Amino acid sequence: MNRRRQVALTEEEIATFLDEQRVMACATRGIRGWPHVMPLWYVVRDGQIWGWTYAKSQKARNLERDDRATLEVEAGDRYEELRGVMIEAHTVIHRDPETVVQLGREIYERYGIGALGDAFM
Repeated sequence: MNRRRQVALTEEEIATFLDEQRVMACATRGIRGWPHVMPLWYVVRDGQIWGWTYAKSQKARNLERDDRATLEVEAGDRYEELRGVMIEAHTVIHRDPETVVQLGREIYERYGIGALGDAFM
């Protein structure tokens, strides 16, 4: 059996892992063509990852030009503990206030008081 199959996570393990972790790296294509990788808070809704960022953030502007993103969530302090999930995704930017507020509430519930800063309150 090849090594990749030995370490691959099942769908259930991926769902559990994403639920346990808190920060996702979001890689977009920057304006000069270089990868732009930044941390992002997220929630999982019906198997889809929903991330929070501000409309004027660089990652939002990058995604306006090119909807592709690579998402990565990792865990482990020592090499033998390292594990992670990488997702190649086409993104959707939501600007509908109701949708944004609902996501903000979910992020707030997941990450706690002050999660979205004073601007959201």
